[in-house]
Amino acid sequence: MAESVERLQQRVQELERELAQERSLQVPRSGDGGGGRVRIEKMSSEVVDSNPYSCYSLIMTRWN
Repeated sequence: MAESVERLQQRVQELERELAQERSLQVPRSGDGGGGRVRIEKMSSEVVDSNPYSCYSLIMTRWN
């Protein structure tokens, strides 16, 4: 039983080291809040109905 506890503790330490290494390799992104998306600098005022899941498309399907 003591051996299995030691092995589990060693495995936890290995995983913690791997996690720390992965976190250190990640490139810090500026201003995105960690979501992985690039901040939109300029929004277009044009409404495009090409996305079937957009709010505009869903509203129009309810009106028809």
